[in-house]
Amino acid sequence: MDYRRRWQQTRLRKARKRLLWGLAVCLVALLALAPFWLRGRSGLAWSLAPQQPGLVHFGTDGEELVAVWSTGQVAILDADTGQPLAQSRLQSVFPLLSEPVVFQGRAVLGSDDGRVRELNLATGEVAWETVTGGAVRARPARVGDLVLVGSDDGYLYCLQEGTGQVRWRVHCGGKIGAEAAPCTPSRVAVGTVGGGIVGVGGGGALTSSQAETSGEARATVQWRVPTEAPVLCPTVAFAEGRLVALGTDEGLFYLLEAATGKVQSRTEFTGLLRCRPVALPDRVVATDCAGQVMAFGLEGSTLWSRRVRGPITAGLAASEEAVYLGTARGEILALRLSDGRQVWRRRLPAPAAGSLHLTADLVVVGLSDGRVCALRRPPRG
Repeated sequence: MDYRRRWQQTRLRKARKRLLWGLAVCLVALLALAPFWLRGRSGLAWSLAPQQPGLVHFGTDGEELVAVWSTGQVAILDADTGQPLAQSRLQSVFPLLSEPVVFQGRAVLGSDDGRVRELNLATGEVAWETVTGGAVRARPARVGDLVLVGSDDGYLYCLQEGTGQVRWRVHCGGKIGAEAAPCTPSRVAVGTVGGGIVGVGGGGALTSSQAETSGEARATVQWRVPTEAPVLCPTVAFAEGRLVALGTDEGLFYLLEAATGKVQSRTEFTGLLRCRPVALPDRVVATDCAGQVMAFGLEGSTLWSRRVRGPITAGLAASEEAVYLGTARGEILALRLSDGRQVWRRRLPAPAAGSLHLTADLVVVGLSDGRVCALRRPPRG
């Protein structure tokens, strides 16, 4: 082999090495930039992992976003960045399973040990706690300076905010595992496990008076609608408190007159109804766990119906233009309110579970592994 040929082969080997090194550098750069590219494509704004995994629920008063994990961890989050502004932990051997209701720097929530607690978010201290006769799984409802909460002992409790004193309690005929809906200053509607749907009321039942009640109930069950399956769907009131809406585990969605309990419409879904409906000025949107989403007019007529893939495990939450939901397939979807058409979809790092909350620019959702993540909402219009 002459010198010229050896020189050409040496140059060819060096060129190949330079090419391989260049490809290797490009590959490393792509791998390093891939998470940022995928994050931009998914719209992921931030993600927060808890100290201990657990189911997470949110509460907000429009300014502060409070995350509560079933393990007892509580955090006030900056919704724009996901950074915890304050953190605390409730010492309880029983899990916290109810969503918190948040107002004026405080949060009220229940737990499986039957206790209802008010937490001072600035200090992390428990301001008061009231013991009921069963697990408190449902989100409390606040009306003025009163808090309504249902318990597995079958009672609907009306508590004085600030002290936790029991103003009145009414037995509703079965365990209460879902949020009650205040309709008027004298009426509340709630679903039960085994006791159907009931309307509770009486003179001044939800007034802000702090008069002593001497332990006597100031409210009674005024009407009852029997159901063949448990009601674990939160009740919502709309049309200025004239109507209430909720679903049952037999797959029936009810629109009722709040004053009398008269059934205005009853629509059959394919799966269990456990997600909180969304009440809007001219319609109410409901979904079952199987993926069927329907919108109804105030008179009960079906405006549209859509089916999405995968069980729905987080939501519903509505903006001016769309309703948002999370699925067990690890997706966030937005359906247009006018016709139910899917207008936005993003992948999640894990299946959605727990709560879903909307801010001005983000969708904040809990995941099955206890993480909280926020995605950028689609552009308006």
